Amino acid sequence: MEACVRLINLTNLSDSKLIERNLHRILDVSLISFDLQNRALRFHYDDPKVYDEVIRELKRLGHPMEKCLYKGKDLPLQTS
Repeated sequence: MEACVRLINLTNLSDSKLIERNLHRILDVSLISFDLQNRALRFHYDDPKVYDEVIRELKRLGHPMEKCLYKGKDLPLQTS
């Protein structure tokens, strides 16, 4: 499954590096992208418990989730 969340206090590259380093410690989560301008983080996870663990870790780091922009099953790749 994939989620896109908007974070509070995500202002610079060092914040994103800290988040990236700490989230890599959580098994079954893969970071897809950071959008510093919109303070958004996209990530892939395998289990709803992992999603909850990511949200808990973001809050612990001082970057709690402001809003979940998208959460759901992976979209299939479109072929032409």
